[in-house]
Amino acid sequence: MNRLYYTRTLILIIISMTIFIACGGDSTETAPAVSTEVQQPAASPTEVPVVEAKTEEVIETSAVSVTKYKDFGFSLEMESGAMANTMAGSTDLTGTATFNYGGINAMLNWVPSANFDAVGAVKALFTAVQNSNTSTTFKTVGGGELRVGFESGEFIAYTADGSGGGLIGAWTCLDTDTSFTLFVSGEDSTNVQLRFKRLIDQFDCDGSADTAGADASVTN
Repeated sequence: MNRLYYTRTLILIIISMTIFIACGGDSTETAPAVSTEVQQPAASPTEVPVVEAKTEEVIETSAVSVTKYKDFGFSLEMESGAMANTMAGSTDLTGTATFNYGGINAMLNWVPSANFDAVGAVKALFTAVQNSNTSTTFKTVGGGELRVGFESGEFIAYTADGSGGGLIGAWTCLDTDTSFTLFVSGEDSTNVQLRFKRLIDQFDCDGSADTAGADASVTN
């Protein structure tokens, strides 16, 4: 079951990545139109017309401004604020959120930790990024162990010709049995590195952000 969660979530990430990169990280979506069709039967002198309104279900996916994202058991602080958008259907168990933050685009995904492999998750997401930008030449410039508070994981850094670069990190919160993958990209590789580290510094598995910390170095 957990492997099915991971496979299904990876497919959603790849689809999200295609939209995320193609749209330049703008996560604002327009909600479906609401139908207010009115059906009014013919009125008689002794009969009041009956008005019926039909409303389609609206799924909230519009971006909102946040400084601390904490809706699903963990917390992620952004000191200058960010536009955050949570994928419809996200729960404490599995989900995806995107952020437009300080000149970079970020995407955070979480899944159950069973059968999760940080190295495999980082490689799979990097492959998805490459496949969604076949006209761009990618080059890895760093990688290794990632420290997120008391947890450890893996990360990879890359450059992309003509479009800056990015960092991808993955780790597991042992206390909550939840695994995370963070993808950050932008046009300025130095800003990408600084923002990635800042996000890792301000991430906390239990939502308090009191024990956060990181050691994610990149060789450019």
